[in-house]
Amino acid sequence: MGLSSSRRPRLVPRLNYVDPWDIPAMESWLVQMAAQGLYFVRCSKGLLWFRRDTPGAVRYRLDAISPLSPTPDLDTFQQAREMGWLYVGKLGQFSLYRCDDPDAPELHTDPLTQSMTLELLEQSIRRNVSLCTPLFLLGIGMILAGFLGGRPPVLQLVESSAAFSMLVSLLLDLIVLAWLLLQCRRFCRLRRSLREGIPMEHRTGRFRGQVTRSRFLILFALLFAVLSAGISVRSISGRERWNITPEHPSPLSFHLTHIETDPAFTYRHLYLSDRDMENHVQAAWSLFAPAQYEIEEGGEVPGRSWPDNSGTYSPSFRLSYYRLTLPFLAEPLLRALIQEEYDDWYAYELEHEPERYQFLRVDQPGLDETALVYDAVEDTWEMLFARRGAQVVVLRYYGLEDLSAALPALAQALT
Repeated sequence: MGLSSSRRPRLVPRLNYVDPWDIPAMESWLVQMAAQGLYFVRCSKGLLWFRRDTPGAVRYRLDAISPLSPTPDLDTFQQAREMGWLYVGKLGQFSLYRCDDPDAPELHTDPLTQSMTLELLEQSIRRNVSLCTPLFLLGIGMILAGFLGGRPPVLQLVESSAAFSMLVSLLLDLIVLAWLLLQCRRFCRLRRSLREGIPMEHRTGRFRGQVTRSRFLILFALLFAVLSAGISVRSISGRERWNITPEHPSPLSFHLTHIETDPAFTYRHLYLSDRDMENHVQAAWSLFAPAQYEIEEGGEVPGRSWPDNSGTYSPSFRLSYYRLTLPFLAEPLLRALIQEEYDDWYAYELEHEPERYQFLRVDQPGLDETALVYDAVEDTWEMLFARRGAQVVVLRYYGLEDLSAALPALAQALT
């Protein structure tokens, strides 16, 4: 059913999927749109607006606009009209002409003359690219500096959902920069061929690949935005803290009592407001480690004192637990934790007192990898690193017992 002559035809918006500086691809895309019954009307707010009508075979030609004049001059307009080309409107940095007559002469018949019309536009494109490229590189460098200049990357990726957003942002920046440089290179190559007297090939199927890539990138950007928002919300909602009580137990079935086997040992509670400073759990969530816990337990053995008689013997531990989405991250995560918790933190002592700390690899059935750290000077401190499958544990123990005796219980807790 056709449109009434007294009724204004409805305009249909479309995103511009084709590189704006790729003249043959843009012309070919507009020709295809006309074959579908969509005829270009105007460009506004990043959208191309089309008039829906009967499909037809037409030709479109883009002609560069001088930066000093936003519209074609009268002589150019009249000359094009005499040749059968109708001025449609402005499209980016070009004037757009349409011709319904397949036998009408080309808008530009001399490649060298057409090359001269693109000279100022090429200078503008080169200038924009030379300004944008350092900005993109600076942004990429800032992202890399934030990701590589601080804690080990795998640790950032596991502990913080923001690291995932940083990586995807880096990928998007690289894609946009590559797209910008490719556009510039393609335009400069087109103008060079015109200067060499080679006529422009107006019909090309290259626009199909550009449309597909553009739609994919738009969909990817939208999915990334939705995913990032969802991850941020989930990360915030996943932060919990609770006191360890019979009603709210520790999430891991490994406790300080597996190390402290003295029957007189009792848990000690020290409250600050409603927070138990001695026995509590802090939970977190990230995309690559949906289960993260920081577990602290502390107690005392009445009637027993520290070797230096500094008070009642009061052992404690702080246990960091990670269950990973991707099991292959467990080994590099353990390496990163050893580096951060031991190599970096005790760098001064390791350099000046190399015999003080003993780092021992231990073979423990039920665990894929285990390492123990002892303090040979102050025999009140030990550290344990272990992993099993997609689970990683770091335990910092303050007490007098031997952590190696508790390894079977830890292996059982990680089954």
